Amino acid sequence: MHIKAKLEIVAMSEQGIDISDLSLVTPLEVLANDHPEIAELCNQSLVELVQQQVVALVMVGR
Repeated sequence: MHIKAKLEIVAMSEQGIDISDLSLVTPLEVLANDHPEIAELCNQSLVELVQQQVVALVMVGR
């Protein structure tokens, strides 16, 4: 579940979607809400993915 949600977010990022947008509900957030026992893992993964997107955007000068 967790890996699939991460891959969905990576695909969103690759499509140019700003995954740090607070109005966006990501698959990891949905998973965290549905399964509180893995919420911390989901949140950490989302933070890492957002950081990766920021680094990628900085590297291409956006």
